[in-house]
Parts: sequence; structure tokens; C-alpha cells
Amino acid sequence: MREQTPRLKLIYSRADKHEGDLAFSKFRLKEDVLEDFLKTTVLVSGRKYTFTRTTGEALKEFWQKEGGHYQFCIQPKIRAVKKQMKMKSVAKKESVKRMKTSYEIAGIYYNDINKVKSKSRAILNLKKDGEKLAGND
Repeated sequence: MREQTPRLKLIYSRADKHEGDLAFSKFRLKEDVLEDFLKTTVLVSGRKYTFTRTTGEALKEFWQKEGGHYQFCIQPKIRAVKKQMKMKSVAKKESVKRMKTSYEIAGIYYNDINKVKSKSRAILNLKKDGEKLAGND
């Protein structure tokens, strides 16, 4: 099946001798790809399998019967995706933060605004009121 439909991402499957259920990720799923898949027939061990979209009462029945198993199977995948997304967002925030916190004053680079403030206070404390700043000060 993966060879026939590489763009469908199978996230859950359950089967017995005569029937089963498959669940595909809706993330970036194009309906035409799914519709093409529903029209196919797969031959496995000499048996032909066809696929239909579960809706209405049959879908409610599935959730009542297999909902707990589905959640049990899918939760580790959901956690892994959330963790990956969180790590990406943290990395982006850190890179943005690094870019924002770099200050150059008089040819000297400061990584933190507090260092800029302390340097400014030190310069002000060294000078008397009304005295002009000179050079790098």
C-alpha cells in the first residue's frame, strides 16, 4: 500500500480475518489522493481488499468499540510530534533572542542590555557633572 500511495500517512490500523480499520493523518492530506486510494483494490495473499470511508453511524460505532484502542495507539505519536514542534519553536525563539540581544557601542559588542547599562553607569560615575565625554566614552 505504501508503494501505491506514498503521500498517505497511515497512523492506525486494526484488522481481523474479514475486515479492519485504517486511519490516515489529515495533516497536509489532499482529498484527491485519498479518493484515488479509495478506488484501488489491493491484493494480499490472494485476497482482494477494497476500501471505503467510514461515516455516520458506522463511524460512531467504531469510536464506541475501538476509540480507546485508537487513543492508546496514537498518543505516543502525538506526544512525539508535539515535543518536536516545541523543540523547533524553542530553537527559533533562542535564535531570535540571540539576534536581538547583541549590541555594538563604540566598537565593543555586548550580549546583554544589562551589561550596556552597567557600562553606562560606570562611565557616568567616573565623570563629574557638566564634564564632556571623550573618546570611546
